[in-house]
Amino acid sequence: MPSEPPQVRVEFTPEFKRNLRALSKKYRHIRSDVQPVIEQLQAGEFIGDRIPRTQYVVFKARVRNSDIQKGKSAGYRLIYQVKVPTLVVLVTIYSKLIRRIFRQSKFGESWPSLMSTSANHSVPRHPEIKDSLCELSRKQQA
Repeated sequence: MPSEPPQVRVEFTPEFKRNLRALSKKYRHIRSDVQPVIEQLQAGEFIGDRIPRTQYVVFKARVRNSDIQKGKSAGYRLIYQVKVPTLVVLVTIYSKLIRRIFRQSKFGESWPSLMSTSANHSVPRHPEIKDSLCELSRKQQA
């Protein structure tokens, strides 16, 4: 009688939980979209592409977003680490569509249009861009 492969335990990082909660406000079906992937991981099927040049065994899986009609290419990206063959840690999840919009707004607009001027200082309109600009200015100063 063939023995069943051991069930893989799936754990979640706080970042994954936070991102899932934030995305669930915009995409109502995200939990049902991610559930089949979690079930595949629990069955021992490591899906997605391995992320190269890391010291860990990390995969990026494409997950379809059923709330939009664009398929996997505009869906979610789920990053997970295989710690041992029986333990997988879901590291983060993000929407490819939101990331694409952010890139277009970050690089597609001119720098002055990203900034809204006030009497005392310039403040970026988008918080993500503000963080990127602060990081860029720190690198330039170093």
